[in-house]
Amino acid sequence: MAKDEFDYVIVGAGSTGCVLANRLTEDPNVAVLLLEAGPWDRSMLIHMPVAMAVIKDNAAVNWQFPTEPEPHLDGRTDVYHRGKVIGGSSSINGMVFLRGNAADYDGWAAVTGFPEWSYGHCLAYFRKLETAAAKSASPYRGDAGPLRVGTAPATHPLHQAFLQAGEEAGHGITEDVNGAKQDGFCRIDWTISGGRRQSAAVAFLHPALGRPNLTVRTHARARRMIFAGTRATGVEIETGGAVSTVRAGREVILSAGAVQSPQLLMLSGIGAASELRAHEIAVVADRPGVGRNLQDHVGVYVRHACKEPISLARWTHPVARAALGVQWILTKTGVGASNHFETAAFLRAGKVNIPNIQFQYAPFGGTYHSVRETRTHGFQAKVTIQRPESRGRIALGSADPAARPRILFNYLETERDRVELRDGVKLLRDVFHTRAYDRFRGPEISTGAGQNTDAEIDAYARAEAVTDFHACGSCRMGPASDAMSVVGRAGEVHGVEGLRVADASIFPEITTANLNASAMMVGEKIADAIKGRALAPHDPRR
Repeated sequence: MAKDEFDYVIVGAGSTGCVLANRLTEDPNVAVLLLEAGPWDRSMLIHMPVAMAVIKDNAAVNWQFPTEPEPHLDGRTDVYHRGKVIGGSSSINGMVFLRGNAADYDGWAAVTGFPEWSYGHCLAYFRKLETAAAKSASPYRGDAGPLRVGTAPATHPLHQAFLQAGEEAGHGITEDVNGAKQDGFCRIDWTISGGRRQSAAVAFLHPALGRPNLTVRTHARARRMIFAGTRATGVEIETGGAVSTVRAGREVILSAGAVQSPQLLMLSGIGAASELRAHEIAVVADRPGVGRNLQDHVGVYVRHACKEPISLARWTHPVARAALGVQWILTKTGVGASNHFETAAFLRAGKVNIPNIQFQYAPFGGTYHSVRETRTHGFQAKVTIQRPESRGRIALGSADPAARPRILFNYLETERDRVELRDGVKLLRDVFHTRAYDRFRGPEISTGAGQNTDAEIDAYARAEAVTDFHACGSCRMGPASDAMSVVGRAGEVHGVEGLRVADASIFPEITTANLNASAMMVGEKIADAIKGRALAPHDPRR
Protein backbone atom coordinates (compact mmCIF):
# COMPACT_ATOMS: atom_id res chain seq x y z
CA MET A 1 0.00 0.00 0.00
CA ALA A 2 1.03 3.59 -0.53
CA LYS A 3 2.42 5.53 2.39
CA ASP A 4 -0.85 7.32 3.10
CA GLU A 5 -3.27 4.48 2.42
CA PHE A 6 -4.30 1.94 5.04
CA ASP A 7 -7.08 -0.56 5.59
CA TYR A 8 -8.30 1.20 8.73
CA VAL A 9 -7.69 4.73 9.93
CA ILE A 10 -8.47 5.19 13.64
CA VAL A 11 -8.94 8.78 14.79
CA GLY A 12 -7.95 9.12 18.45
CA ALA A 13 -5.46 7.11 20.51
CA GLY A 14 -7.57 7.11 23.66
CA SER A 15 -9.12 4.33 25.74
CA THR A 16 -11.03 2.79 22.83
CA GLY A 17 -8.65 3.66 20.01
CA CYS A 18 -5.68 1.94 21.65
CA VAL A 19 -7.70 -1.25 22.12
CA LEU A 20 -8.82 -1.19 18.48
CA ALA A 21 -5.27 -0.59 17.23
CA ASN A 22 -4.04 -3.62 19.14
CA ARG A 23 -6.84 -6.01 18.24
CA LEU A 24 -7.14 -5.10 14.55
CA THR A 25 -3.40 -5.48 13.95
CA GLU A 26 -3.46 -8.99 15.39
CA ASP A 27 -4.20 -9.84 11.75
CA PRO A 28 -0.87 -9.28 9.96
CA ASN A 29 -2.69 -8.72 6.68
CA VAL A 30 -4.48 -5.62 7.96
CA ALA A 31 -2.75 -2.21 7.89
CA VAL A 32 -3.86 0.27 10.54
CA LEU A 33 -3.06 3.96 11.01
CA LEU A 34 -3.71 5.43 14.46
CA LEU A 35 -3.94 9.23 14.54
CA GLU A 36 -3.45 11.28 17.70
CA ALA A 37 -3.54 15.07 17.94
CA GLY A 38 -1.28 15.13 20.99
CA PRO A 39 2.22 13.85 21.82
CA TRP A 40 3.55 10.50 22.96
CA ASP A 41 2.90 9.60 26.59
CA ARG A 42 6.52 9.98 27.68
CA SER A 43 6.10 12.41 30.57
CA MET A 44 7.00 10.88 33.92
CA LEU A 45 4.03 12.72 35.42
CA ILE A 46 1.63 10.67 33.29
CA HIS A 47 2.93 7.41 34.74
CA MET A 48 3.19 8.56 38.38
CA PRO A 49 -0.28 8.00 39.85
CA VAL A 50 -0.30 10.83 42.40
CA ALA A 51 0.75 13.32 39.70
CA MET A 52 -2.67 13.12 38.03
CA ALA A 53 -3.56 16.36 39.83
CA VAL A 54 -0.62 18.05 38.10
CA ILE A 55 -0.72 16.52 34.63
CA LYS A 56 -4.33 17.59 34.10
CA ASP A 57 -3.19 21.23 34.13
CA ASN A 58 -0.79 20.70 31.23
CA ALA A 59 -2.38 22.05 28.04
CA ALA A 60 0.10 20.04 25.98
CA VAL A 61 -1.73 16.82 26.92
CA ASN A 62 -5.21 18.13 27.78
CA TRP A 63 -7.69 19.77 25.39
CA GLN A 64 -9.11 21.85 28.26
CA PHE A 65 -12.35 22.64 26.46
CA PRO A 66 -14.33 25.63 27.74
CA THR A 67 -17.98 24.85 28.39
CA GLU A 68 -21.07 26.95 27.82
CA PRO A 69 -22.80 28.70 30.76
CA GLU A 70 -24.84 26.09 32.61
CA PRO A 71 -28.40 27.43 33.09
CA HIS A 72 -29.07 25.36 36.23
CA LEU A 73 -25.67 26.01 37.83
CA ASP A 74 -26.01 29.79 38.17
CA GLY A 75 -24.71 30.25 34.62
CA ARG A 76 -21.25 28.99 35.53
CA THR A 77 -18.74 27.76 32.96
CA ASP A 78 -15.95 25.24 33.44
CA VAL A 79 -12.91 23.76 31.74
CA TYR A 80 -13.59 20.26 30.51
CA HIS A 81 -10.60 17.92 30.66
CA ARG A 82 -10.03 15.53 27.73
CA GLY A 83 -6.75 13.77 27.06
CA LYS A 84 -4.73 15.03 24.08
CA VAL A 85 -1.94 12.47 24.26
CA ILE A 86 -1.28 8.84 23.43
CA GLY A 87 -3.66 7.01 25.77
CA GLY A 88 -6.16 9.87 25.63
CA SER A 89 -8.04 10.49 28.84
CA SER A 90 -6.75 7.19 30.25
CA SER A 91 -3.36 8.93 30.46
CA ILE A 92 -4.63 11.84 32.59
CA ASN A 93 -7.63 10.42 34.48
CA GLY A 94 -7.98 9.28 38.08
CA MET A 95 -7.26 5.60 37.25
CA VAL A 96 -10.48 4.34 38.83
CA PHE A 97 -11.59 1.09 37.19
CA LEU A 98 -15.33 0.54 37.51
CA ARG A 99 -17.53 -1.37 35.09
CA GLY A 100 -20.91 -0.18 36.29
CA ASN A 101 -24.01 -2.14 37.15
CA ALA A 102 -25.30 -5.18 35.29
CA ALA A 103 -28.58 -3.33 34.80
CA ASP A 104 -26.76 -0.61 32.84
CA TYR A 105 -25.97 -2.99 30.01
CA ASP A 106 -29.28 -4.84 30.10
CA GLY A 107 -30.75 -1.34 29.81
CA TRP A 108 -28.61 -0.65 26.73
CA ALA A 109 -29.96 -3.79 25.09
CA ALA A 110 -33.53 -2.81 25.95
CA VAL A 111 -33.40 0.79 24.71
CA THR A 112 -31.51 0.00 21.50
CA GLY A 113 -33.11 -3.34 20.62
CA PHE A 114 -29.56 -4.76 20.30
CA PRO A 115 -29.41 -7.86 22.56
CA GLU A 116 -25.66 -8.21 22.01
CA TRP A 117 -25.13 -5.23 24.32
CA SER A 118 -26.75 -6.95 27.32
CA TYR A 119 -24.72 -7.58 30.46
CA GLY A 120 -23.69 -11.14 29.64
CA HIS A 121 -22.28 -10.09 26.25
CA CYS A 122 -20.45 -7.10 27.69
CA LEU A 123 -19.14 -9.06 30.69
CA ALA A 124 -17.40 -11.46 28.33
CA TYR A 125 -15.41 -8.51 26.98
CA PHE A 126 -14.72 -6.99 30.38
CA ARG A 127 -13.18 -10.33 31.33
CA LYS A 128 -11.20 -10.46 28.09
CA LEU A 129 -9.52 -7.09 28.56
CA GLU A 130 -8.31 -7.47 32.16
CA THR A 131 -6.01 -9.41 34.40
CA ALA A 132 -7.33 -8.96 37.93
CA ALA A 133 -4.90 -11.29 39.67
CA ALA A 134 -6.31 -10.89 43.18
CA LYS A 135 -9.81 -11.79 41.98
CA SER A 136 -9.07 -14.17 39.11
CA ALA A 137 -11.03 -16.99 40.74
CA SER A 138 -14.24 -14.99 40.43
CA PRO A 139 -16.51 -15.86 37.48
CA TYR A 140 -16.95 -12.11 37.03
CA ARG A 141 -13.26 -11.30 36.55
CA GLY A 142 -10.59 -11.86 33.91
CA ASP A 143 -7.15 -13.42 34.32
CA ALA A 144 -5.49 -13.19 30.90
CA GLY A 145 -6.15 -9.72 29.51
CA PRO A 146 -3.62 -6.99 28.64
CA LEU A 147 -4.87 -4.54 31.29
CA ARG A 148 -3.54 -5.26 34.77
CA VAL A 149 -6.21 -4.19 37.25
CA GLY A 150 -5.39 -3.86 40.93
CA THR A 151 -7.37 -3.19 44.07
CA ALA A 152 -6.47 -0.25 46.29
CA PRO A 153 -5.05 -1.22 49.71
CA ALA A 154 -7.00 1.49 51.59
CA THR A 155 -4.81 1.10 54.68
CA HIS A 156 -4.78 4.81 55.57
CA PRO A 157 -6.69 5.37 58.84
CA LEU A 158 -9.12 7.75 57.11
CA HIS A 159 -9.94 5.16 54.44
CA GLN A 160 -10.48 2.61 57.19
CA ALA A 161 -12.78 5.04 58.97
CA PHE A 162 -14.80 5.50 55.78
CA LEU A 163 -15.32 1.75 55.36
CA GLN A 164 -16.20 1.32 59.04
CA ALA A 165 -18.62 4.23 58.85
CA GLY A 166 -20.35 2.64 55.87
CA GLU A 167 -20.96 -0.52 57.88
CA GLU A 168 -22.06 1.46 60.92
CA ALA A 169 -24.54 3.43 58.81
CA GLY A 170 -26.05 0.17 57.57
CA HIS A 171 -24.82 0.24 53.98
CA GLY A 172 -22.50 -2.75 54.17
CA ILE A 173 -19.28 -3.63 52.37
CA THR A 174 -18.92 -5.14 48.93
CA GLU A 175 -15.72 -7.12 48.42
CA ASP A 176 -15.71 -6.74 44.63
CA VAL A 177 -17.48 -3.68 43.26
CA ASN A 178 -16.93 -5.08 39.74
CA GLY A 179 -18.35 -8.46 40.68
CA ALA A 180 -21.71 -9.78 41.76
CA LYS A 181 -22.68 -6.90 44.06
CA GLN A 182 -22.15 -3.21 43.44
CA ASP A 183 -24.14 -1.81 46.39
CA GLY A 184 -22.20 -0.72 49.45
CA PHE A 185 -18.83 0.65 50.50
CA CYS A 186 -15.72 -0.72 48.84
CA ARG A 187 -12.05 -0.53 48.11
CA ILE A 188 -11.84 0.55 44.50
CA ASP A 189 -10.24 -1.28 41.62
CA TRP A 190 -7.75 0.83 39.76
CA THR A 191 -5.58 0.89 36.64
CA ILE A 192 -2.36 0.98 38.62
CA SER A 193 0.17 -1.85 38.49
CA GLY A 194 3.61 -1.94 40.04
CA GLY A 195 3.08 1.63 41.22
CA ARG A 196 2.58 2.92 37.65
CA ARG A 197 -0.45 4.06 35.67
CA GLN A 198 -1.92 1.38 33.44
CA SER A 199 -3.36 3.52 30.67
CA ALA A 200 -4.93 2.00 27.57
CA ALA A 201 -1.70 2.95 25.81
CA VAL A 202 0.48 1.06 28.28
CA ALA A 203 -1.78 -2.01 28.25
CA PHE A 204 -2.80 -2.21 24.59
CA LEU A 205 -0.81 0.12 22.33
CA HIS A 206 2.78 -0.11 23.55
CA PRO A 207 2.89 -3.94 23.24
CA ALA A 208 1.71 -3.66 19.61
CA LEU A 209 4.17 -0.99 18.44
CA GLY A 210 6.57 -3.54 17.01
CA ARG A 211 4.01 -4.80 14.52
CA PRO A 212 4.89 -3.69 10.97
CA ASN A 213 1.20 -3.30 10.10
CA LEU A 214 0.61 -0.60 12.76
CA THR A 215 1.51 3.04 12.11
CA VAL A 216 1.03 5.71 14.79
CA ARG A 217 1.16 9.41 14.02
CA THR A 218 1.22 11.95 16.82
CA HIS A 219 0.54 15.68 16.54
CA ALA A 220 -1.85 14.76 13.71
CA ARG A 221 -5.14 16.54 14.22
CA ALA A 222 -8.14 15.27 12.27
CA ARG A 223 -10.05 18.04 10.51
CA ARG A 224 -12.84 16.09 8.81
CA MET A 225 -13.61 12.84 7.01
CA ILE A 226 -13.38 12.63 3.23
CA PHE A 227 -16.29 11.10 1.32
CA ALA A 228 -16.87 9.71 -2.15
CA GLY A 229 -20.63 10.11 -2.29
CA THR A 230 -21.76 8.63 1.00
CA ARG A 231 -18.72 6.41 1.53
CA ALA A 232 -15.92 7.55 3.85
CA THR A 233 -12.62 7.14 2.06
CA GLY A 234 -10.20 8.92 4.35
CA VAL A 235 -9.39 11.66 6.84
CA GLU A 236 -8.09 15.16 6.30
CA ILE A 237 -5.43 15.87 8.90
CA GLU A 238 -3.23 18.77 9.96
CA THR A 239 0.35 18.11 11.04
CA GLY A 240 2.72 20.94 11.79
CA GLY A 241 0.53 23.41 9.95
CA ALA A 242 0.39 21.29 6.78
CA VAL A 243 -2.90 19.76 5.66
CA SER A 244 -2.93 16.34 3.99
CA THR A 245 -5.21 13.36 3.49
CA VAL A 246 -4.82 9.74 4.58
CA ARG A 247 -6.89 7.07 2.85
CA ALA A 248 -8.84 4.20 4.39
CA GLY A 249 -9.44 1.25 2.09
CA ARG A 250 -11.93 -0.37 4.42
CA GLU A 251 -13.07 1.99 7.18
CA VAL A 252 -12.50 5.15 9.11
CA ILE A 253 -13.09 4.60 12.83
CA LEU A 254 -13.78 7.64 14.99
CA SER A 255 -12.53 7.14 18.55
CA ALA A 256 -12.19 10.83 19.37
CA GLY A 257 -14.47 10.78 22.40
CA ALA A 258 -17.86 12.19 23.34
CA VAL A 259 -16.82 15.77 22.55
CA GLN A 260 -14.85 15.42 19.34
CA SER A 261 -16.46 12.43 17.62
CA PRO A 262 -19.74 14.34 17.14
CA GLN A 263 -17.79 17.49 16.27
CA LEU A 264 -15.92 15.64 13.51
CA LEU A 265 -19.11 14.07 12.22
CA MET A 266 -20.71 17.50 11.91
CA LEU A 267 -17.62 19.03 10.30
CA SER A 268 -17.85 16.21 7.77
CA GLY A 269 -21.50 16.77 6.91
CA ILE A 270 -23.22 14.30 9.24
CA GLY A 271 -25.69 15.87 11.64
CA ALA A 272 -28.85 17.96 11.69
CA ALA A 273 -29.14 19.25 8.12
CA SER A 274 -30.45 22.68 9.10
CA GLU A 275 -27.54 23.27 11.49
CA LEU A 276 -24.96 22.06 8.99
CA ARG A 277 -26.33 24.38 6.32
CA ALA A 278 -26.21 27.27 8.79
CA HIS A 279 -22.44 26.70 8.89
CA GLU A 280 -22.31 26.25 5.09
CA ILE A 281 -21.34 22.59 5.46
CA ALA A 282 -22.55 20.27 2.69
CA VAL A 283 -24.92 17.63 4.05
CA VAL A 284 -23.79 14.02 3.61
CA ALA A 285 -26.33 12.48 6.02
CA ASP A 286 -29.13 14.19 7.93
CA ARG A 287 -28.82 12.69 11.43
CA PRO A 288 -30.21 15.17 13.98
CA GLY A 289 -29.06 13.00 16.90
CA VAL A 290 -25.40 13.85 16.35
CA GLY A 291 -24.23 15.79 19.40
CA ARG A 292 -27.48 15.23 21.28
CA ASN A 293 -28.10 12.95 24.28
CA LEU A 294 -24.90 14.22 25.99
CA GLN A 295 -24.62 12.89 29.54
CA ASP A 296 -22.21 13.25 32.45
CA HIS A 297 -21.94 12.65 36.17
CA VAL A 298 -22.14 15.76 38.33
CA GLY A 299 -21.84 16.27 42.06
CA VAL A 300 -20.70 18.27 45.06
CA TYR A 301 -18.05 17.82 47.73
CA VAL A 302 -18.64 17.50 51.44
CA ARG A 303 -15.44 18.21 53.39
CA HIS A 304 -14.46 18.10 57.06
CA ALA A 305 -11.39 19.25 58.87
CA CYS A 306 -9.45 16.38 60.44
CA LYS A 307 -8.52 16.66 64.10
CA GLU A 308 -5.36 14.61 63.60
CA PRO A 309 -2.54 15.71 61.24
CA ILE A 310 -2.63 12.53 59.17
CA SER A 311 -4.26 13.57 55.90
CA LEU A 312 -2.52 14.07 52.57
CA ALA A 313 -2.04 17.75 53.38
CA ARG A 314 1.30 16.89 54.94
CA TRP A 315 2.53 15.87 51.47
CA THR A 316 1.73 19.19 49.80
CA HIS A 317 4.79 20.97 51.20
CA PRO A 318 7.49 21.31 48.51
CA VAL A 319 10.06 19.31 50.51
CA ALA A 320 7.58 16.51 51.15
CA ARG A 321 6.55 16.47 47.48
CA ALA A 322 10.18 16.14 46.48
CA ALA A 323 10.67 13.25 48.91
CA LEU A 324 7.67 11.33 47.66
CA GLY A 325 8.82 11.93 44.09
CA VAL A 326 12.28 10.51 44.79
CA GLN A 327 10.77 7.48 46.52
CA TRP A 328 8.49 6.80 43.57
CA ILE A 329 11.27 7.24 40.99
CA LEU A 330 13.53 4.81 42.87
CA THR A 331 11.01 2.22 44.07
CA LYS A 332 7.57 2.92 42.48
CA THR A 333 6.13 2.79 46.00
CA GLY A 334 4.85 5.19 48.63
CA VAL A 335 2.47 8.13 48.38
CA GLY A 336 3.34 8.65 44.71
CA ALA A 337 2.08 5.18 43.77
CA SER A 338 -1.59 5.84 44.61
CA ASN A 339 -4.39 7.98 43.19
CA HIS A 340 -5.66 8.29 46.81
CA PHE A 341 -9.26 7.67 45.72
CA GLU A 342 -8.90 4.26 47.33
CA THR A 343 -12.42 3.85 48.70
CA ALA A 344 -15.87 4.61 47.37
CA ALA A 345 -19.52 3.72 47.83
CA PHE A 346 -22.53 3.05 45.63
CA LEU A 347 -25.84 3.69 47.36
CA ARG A 348 -29.54 3.98 46.60
CA ALA A 349 -31.26 7.26 47.33
CA GLY A 350 -35.04 7.05 47.03
CA LYS A 351 -37.11 4.23 45.59
CA VAL A 352 -34.73 2.84 42.96
CA ASN A 353 -33.71 -0.68 41.98
CA ILE A 354 -29.97 -0.09 41.60
CA PRO A 355 -27.51 2.43 43.04
CA ASN A 356 -27.96 5.99 41.84
CA ILE A 357 -25.38 7.71 44.08
CA GLN A 358 -21.61 7.35 44.24
CA PHE A 359 -19.32 8.64 47.00
CA GLN A 360 -15.71 9.19 45.88
CA TYR A 361 -13.62 9.45 49.02
CA ALA A 362 -10.17 10.96 49.66
CA PRO A 363 -8.18 11.62 52.87
CA PHE A 364 -7.61 15.22 51.88
CA GLY A 365 -9.30 18.51 52.71
CA GLY A 366 -8.45 20.60 49.67
CA THR A 367 -10.05 20.80 46.27
CA TYR A 368 -9.01 18.89 43.17
CA HIS A 369 -8.04 22.22 41.57
CA SER A 370 -5.72 23.38 44.36
CA VAL A 371 -3.98 20.24 45.60
CA ARG A 372 -0.55 21.79 45.68
CA GLU A 373 -1.60 24.75 47.81
CA THR A 374 -3.66 23.04 50.51
CA ARG A 375 -2.25 22.75 54.01
CA THR A 376 -5.48 22.07 55.91
CA HIS A 377 -5.83 18.53 57.20
CA GLY A 378 -9.16 17.03 56.28
CA PHE A 379 -11.18 14.35 54.52
CA GLN A 380 -13.86 14.54 51.90
CA ALA A 381 -16.16 12.73 49.53
CA LYS A 382 -17.76 13.82 46.33
CA VAL A 383 -21.45 12.96 46.01
CA THR A 384 -22.39 12.29 42.39
CA ILE A 385 -25.64 11.26 40.79
CA GLN A 386 -25.01 8.22 38.63
CA ARG A 387 -28.05 7.96 36.36
CA PRO A 388 -29.02 11.56 35.52
CA GLU A 389 -32.10 12.45 33.51
CA SER A 390 -30.63 15.73 32.27
CA ARG A 391 -29.31 15.79 28.73
CA GLY A 392 -26.99 18.23 26.99
CA ARG A 393 -25.44 18.60 23.56
CA ILE A 394 -22.30 19.18 21.54
CA ALA A 395 -22.68 21.78 18.78
CA LEU A 396 -20.40 23.44 16.29
CA GLY A 397 -19.19 26.92 17.04
CA SER A 398 -17.88 27.26 13.52
CA ALA A 399 -17.13 25.27 10.37
CA ASP A 400 -13.45 25.88 11.13
CA PRO A 401 -11.99 22.57 12.42
CA ALA A 402 -9.71 24.52 14.75
CA ALA A 403 -12.67 26.20 16.49
CA ARG A 404 -13.71 24.85 19.86
CA PRO A 405 -17.00 22.95 19.96
CA ARG A 406 -19.86 24.30 22.04
CA ILE A 407 -20.40 22.07 25.06
CA LEU A 408 -23.54 22.27 27.19
CA PHE A 409 -24.35 19.49 29.66
CA ASN A 410 -27.50 21.04 31.13
CA TYR A 411 -26.63 19.67 34.56
CA LEU A 412 -29.43 19.39 37.15
CA GLU A 413 -32.10 20.40 34.67
CA THR A 414 -34.65 17.96 36.10
CA GLU A 415 -36.18 17.85 39.54
CA ARG A 416 -35.31 14.19 39.89
CA ASP A 417 -31.61 14.95 39.46
CA ARG A 418 -31.80 17.74 42.03
CA VAL A 419 -33.62 15.50 44.52
CA GLU A 420 -31.11 12.67 44.11
CA LEU A 421 -28.12 14.96 44.65
CA ARG A 422 -29.80 16.52 47.66
CA ASP A 423 -30.53 13.07 49.14
CA GLY A 424 -26.96 11.98 48.45
CA VAL A 425 -25.57 14.91 50.44
CA LYS A 426 -27.78 13.94 53.37
CA LEU A 427 -26.63 10.31 53.18
CA LEU A 428 -22.99 11.36 53.17
CA ARG A 429 -23.41 13.69 56.12
CA ASP A 430 -24.96 10.82 58.06
CA VAL A 431 -21.92 8.68 57.25
CA PHE A 432 -19.50 11.38 58.36
CA HIS A 433 -21.34 11.64 61.69
CA THR A 434 -21.02 8.00 62.68
CA ARG A 435 -18.88 6.88 65.62
CA ALA A 436 -16.17 5.73 63.22
CA TYR A 437 -15.32 9.40 62.60
CA ASP A 438 -15.49 10.67 66.18
CA ARG A 439 -11.72 10.47 66.49
CA PHE A 440 -11.11 12.46 63.29
CA ARG A 441 -14.11 14.66 62.61
CA GLY A 442 -13.58 18.39 62.83
CA PRO A 443 -16.09 20.94 61.54
CA GLU A 444 -17.47 20.73 58.04
CA ILE A 445 -15.41 23.05 55.85
CA SER A 446 -17.33 22.77 52.56
CA THR A 447 -18.75 25.90 51.04
CA GLY A 448 -22.12 24.33 51.85
CA ALA A 449 -21.40 23.86 55.55
CA GLY A 450 -24.48 24.71 57.57
CA GLN A 451 -26.76 24.48 54.55
CA ASN A 452 -29.16 21.73 55.54
CA THR A 453 -32.63 22.45 54.18
CA ASP A 454 -33.60 21.23 50.74
CA ALA A 455 -33.56 24.76 49.38
CA GLU A 456 -30.13 25.44 50.90
CA ILE A 457 -28.63 22.24 49.49
CA ASP A 458 -30.09 23.03 46.09
CA ALA A 459 -28.52 26.48 46.23
CA TYR A 460 -25.18 24.92 47.23
CA ALA A 461 -25.42 22.54 44.27
CA ARG A 462 -26.15 25.39 41.86
CA ALA A 463 -23.14 27.28 43.14
CA GLU A 464 -20.65 24.43 43.56
CA ALA A 465 -21.62 21.30 41.59
CA VAL A 466 -18.84 20.14 39.26
CA THR A 467 -18.34 17.51 36.62
CA ASP A 468 -16.76 14.08 36.94
CA PHE A 469 -15.50 14.40 33.34
CA HIS A 470 -17.55 11.38 32.29
CA ALA A 471 -18.97 12.67 29.00
CA CYS A 472 -20.83 10.11 26.90
CA GLY A 473 -23.90 9.49 24.76
CA SER A 474 -23.45 12.14 22.05
CA CYS A 475 -23.46 9.62 19.15
CA ARG A 476 -25.78 7.10 20.69
CA MET A 477 -26.49 3.61 19.44
CA GLY A 478 -29.88 2.72 18.09
CA PRO A 479 -31.71 1.50 14.99
CA ALA A 480 -31.50 3.56 11.82
CA SER A 481 -35.26 4.06 11.99
CA ASP A 482 -34.76 6.17 15.12
CA ALA A 483 -33.88 9.63 13.81
CA MET A 484 -32.02 10.49 17.02
CA SER A 485 -29.70 7.49 16.89
CA VAL A 486 -26.35 7.96 15.21
CA VAL A 487 -24.75 4.51 15.01
CA GLY A 488 -25.90 0.94 14.70
CA ARG A 489 -25.16 -2.16 16.73
CA ALA A 490 -21.42 -2.18 15.96
CA GLY A 491 -20.82 1.55 15.77
CA GLU A 492 -21.50 1.87 12.03
CA VAL A 493 -22.73 5.40 11.28
CA HIS A 494 -26.25 5.52 9.88
CA GLY A 495 -26.66 6.91 6.38
CA VAL A 496 -23.08 6.39 5.21
CA GLU A 497 -20.64 3.56 4.51
CA GLY A 498 -17.11 2.88 5.66
CA LEU A 499 -17.42 4.90 8.88
CA ARG A 500 -17.80 3.83 12.51
CA VAL A 501 -17.76 5.50 15.87
CA ALA A 502 -16.23 3.53 18.72
CA ASP A 503 -15.91 5.32 22.04
CA ALA A 504 -18.08 6.48 24.96
CA SER A 505 -20.12 8.70 22.66
CA ILE A 506 -22.08 5.65 21.46
CA PHE A 507 -23.41 4.81 24.94
CA PRO A 508 -27.20 5.15 24.82
CA GLU A 509 -27.23 5.79 28.57
CA ILE A 510 -24.50 6.62 31.06
CA THR A 511 -23.21 3.82 33.28
CA THR A 512 -23.35 3.67 37.06
CA ALA A 513 -19.60 4.14 37.24
CA ASN A 514 -16.57 5.97 35.92
CA LEU A 515 -16.36 5.36 32.16
CA ASN A 516 -12.82 4.24 31.32
CA ALA A 517 -13.47 0.53 31.78
CA SER A 518 -16.58 0.66 29.61
CA ALA A 519 -14.78 2.59 26.87
CA MET A 520 -12.13 -0.12 26.66
CA MET A 521 -14.82 -2.81 26.63
CA VAL A 522 -16.44 -1.05 23.64
CA GLY A 523 -13.09 -1.24 21.84
CA GLU A 524 -12.81 -4.97 22.47
CA LYS A 525 -16.37 -5.62 21.38
CA ILE A 526 -16.31 -3.54 18.20
CA ALA A 527 -12.93 -4.97 17.19
CA ASP A 528 -14.50 -8.41 17.21
CA ALA A 529 -17.49 -7.11 15.25
CA ILE A 530 -15.15 -5.75 12.58
CA LYS A 531 -13.36 -9.10 12.44
CA GLY A 532 -16.68 -10.90 12.09
CA ARG A 533 -16.49 -12.84 15.31
CA ALA A 534 -17.84 -12.50 18.81
CA LEU A 535 -17.33 -14.00 22.24
CA ALA A 536 -20.06 -16.14 23.68
CA PRO A 537 -22.00 -14.33 26.42
CA HIS A 538 -20.95 -15.01 29.99
CA ASP A 539 -23.44 -14.27 32.73
CA PRO A 540 -22.86 -15.85 36.16
CA ARG A 541 -26.27 -14.60 37.32
CA ARG A 542 -27.97 -17.32 35.28
